[in-house]
Amino acid sequence: MAESTYITKTKYCSGVQCPKMLWLKTFRSELLDNSVMNQAVLEAGTKVGELARGLFGDYSLVEYGDPNKMAQKTKALIATEEKVIAEASFLYDGLFCSVDILKNLGEGKVELYEVKSSTSVTDIYLHDVSFQVYVLEKCGYTVSRACLVHINNQYVRGKELELDKLFAIEDLTSTVRLMQPEVQDRVKTLKEYVTVTTGRETSPSSNRLCAASAHISLKMPIFSLSSSICASVNSIRSSVVRPVSTISSLYPSRASNGENCAARSIMRIWGRRCEI
Repeated sequence: MAESTYITKTKYCSGVQCPKMLWLKTFRSELLDNSVMNQAVLEAGTKVGELARGLFGDYSLVEYGDPNKMAQKTKALIATEEKVIAEASFLYDGLFCSVDILKNLGEGKVELYEVKSSTSVTDIYLHDVSFQVYVLEKCGYTVSRACLVHINNQYVRGKELELDKLFAIEDLTSTVRLMQPEVQDRVKTLKEYVTVTTGRETSPSSNRLCAASAHISLKMPIFSLSSSICASVNSIRSSVVRPVSTISSLYPSRASNGENCAARSIMRIWGRRCEI
């Protein structure tokens, strides 16, 4: 199976927001309008994720590459009783996910930690973590704990950076367990949706959030958007819903200097005070 046809946790979350966005990412990625994506924010999120890997001490990293090889490497690390694995990867029936931090408890039991550069839990993060739990347990593992790791913006740094204080850990296990039947149903629905390889790009979205998800190439008039969603191209752009992980949207007073503001905000984390 080609990598582009796997339903990853990112694509799953896209499907939660709007199935058409998932379809476009799978089959017509050239139509996606990524102009609203802040590269500085993405890079800052990557830096936070890399920093969080050391939260539980030494770890083994599964390097990004072919999903099958990543899954094989993960299986081998678990078999050799590696305690902490970063980017541990799992494949099941066309589903693929990489866990930011996996704690291997032995005897098939694991804990997963999803890292976000935000300061709180949002609904889409619950869907993200619940999908990972679904995939891991379909692979035969028991997820004893499923958590979200995010920035603690009350942390005041001393001489040394203390990762256990910089990051807050939210235990989402009970909530994502309740979501498992929903995940199973949605996976089936999304798989059926992406079996149609042509024509979806010209059909209107059935989701009101679609126009606010910024997955449409606004220069291309092929999308039939309801006038109740937007009156013009400009209204679509102005109504874009930016994720909570966009630090500058959380703290607009700090967004005074363009695209790099969020990245600088993240970098302040290991400055004097974590006021992102």
